[in-house]
Amino acid sequence: MSDLSAVYELLETSGFAGFNSPEGIQKVMSGLIERDAALTRIEMAMQAQGYRPDQYATAEGISGLIDELHGVTSDTGSGLNMLAVPQAWTQTHRRHRMNVFTPRREDFDILDIARALSMKVRFGGFVSQFYSVAQHSVMVSLLVPGEYALTALLHDATEAYTADVVTPQKRVMTQFQQVEEALWQAIAAWHDLPAEIPACVHHADAQALIWEAKLLLAGGPMWIPESVHPDIPAELIRRFPRAGLFPLTAEGLFLDRYAALTGRDPRRA
Repeated sequence: MSDLSAVYELLETSGFAGFNSPEGIQKVMSGLIERDAALTRIEMAMQAQGYRPDQYATAEGISGLIDELHGVTSDTGSGLNMLAVPQAWTQTHRRHRMNVFTPRREDFDILDIARALSMKVRFGGFVSQFYSVAQHSVMVSLLVPGEYALTALLHDATEAYTADVVTPQKRVMTQFQQVEEALWQAIAAWHDLPAEIPACVHHADAQALIWEAKLLLAGGPMWIPESVHPDIPAELIRRFPRAGLFPLTAEGLFLDRYAALTGRDPRRA
């Protein structure tokens, strides 16, 4: 395993051997007390893998860590490097530490989601004007029956913590799909939403996409025939903003819709 080998190599080049047993590790740590430079490099290597200093500050701690490194290599099902997972976190706008591989309920914050989605643009940014995922989400929530509206509003909430990957690319990104699915399951549990996004939400999402593609893509979408039009009520099209909203305005629109659907305005909490 390359990550463990790198740590071993650092120890070997620092003149230590016999460190693959608890007794050997204890001897190594005793010697490292007098080898500050080598210890620093080894600690940096360990920290790069997401382990805290207090996990290897003692002989017992580092021997346990070596045992753990022996037993944890990679998740063969997903191909993820599990040694890197502990450090795969993002600091959010509201100062939560979100790890998309191990999402925790307490790290989700609707204000974070609204802010991030309002800053992310549709169609990979290849648009004639800024149009955010937050604005898209509000449109989708207005196209479904009331009992599905909150699910529709949050159907792209995973993208607050990952990215708005365009669909043709996402279809071949198996690991990304797995991460996104795990995130959705956590978000759904957080708001008591369906574990599987309902068909009516997928339909509304597709109709909003057709409308937005015709509105935003220069010359119109190449994959949608001109004769195809979105199944969106004319009244909604008349009153919904045709221009892309500035991010903070889109954020406010998203939060207004969230407050209307839940009876809770997080801005007033």
